[in-house]
Amino acid sequence: MIPTLHQGEGAESELLEAVFGEVVHFSPFSPSITLSLLLILLLLIPIITSLLVLRRHRELKKQRNNLRL
Repeated sequence: MIPTLHQGEGAESELLEAVFGEVVHFSPFSPSITLSLLLILLLLIPIITSLLVLRRHRELKKQRNNLRL
């Protein structure tokens, strides 16, 4: 059975232990470092996406202004 956070007091620590145990299998780093890197990556994805969308929007706006001239 997979522990979930709503099952009561020890479930949170069991869930964290399960996650750390799985992380150890695919990472040469410590679980804390690996989870930190994954969190940073997950936070950077929307920022990078927003910057790319903004850049594309500016390019399209510039093209539209050039067509009007």
